[in-house]
Amino acid sequence: MPAELVGVAAQLVFEAGSNVLLMVYGGRDTRSGAVVRLVFHLLLMLLSGVLLVLSLITLPDHWYLALPLAIGMAFLCYMLANSVVDEIERLRHWGEPQLLATAEGLSLPGRNKTIPWATIQDLMPKKRGLRIKVEGRRPVFVATAEAERLAAAIRAQMPSR
Repeated sequence: MPAELVGVAAQLVFEAGSNVLLMVYGGRDTRSGAVVRLVFHLLLMLLSGVLLVLSLITLPDHWYLALPLAIGMAFLCYMLANSVVDEIERLRHWGEPQLLATAEGLSLPGRNKTIPWATIQDLMPKKRGLRIKVEGRRPVFVATAEAERLAAAIRAQMPSR
């Protein structure tokens, strides 16, 4: 089905009072790919943790070599831990709605948040996602690889002002 017809069908469903699903968790990815990334990040985190411990053990003897290594490995462990948490969260909510267009506004079910249509000021596609500027509060960031397409889909669902 061409993209124009999908947009028209979504608009008709939206006008009928139903919710329009705009994005799901893990939409362009495979589950096995997420599991492989998770295992790879866990192994890298284990390796960097071992190097961190070894550098801390040798810190009193050769501090000029061990200190930069310890700082680098601590930073790498932190970054890998964040990516592991992200992958686990993605796997936990696999296939669940991440973004819905409802009659009240834009709904983010994972965050239990609904942004009323009237308060959305701007949609700003970024490199790693879509930033939604909301009146009177901090912008909302939605991580996605296709920020421009998501912004176009949201603009298509927004009631005209």
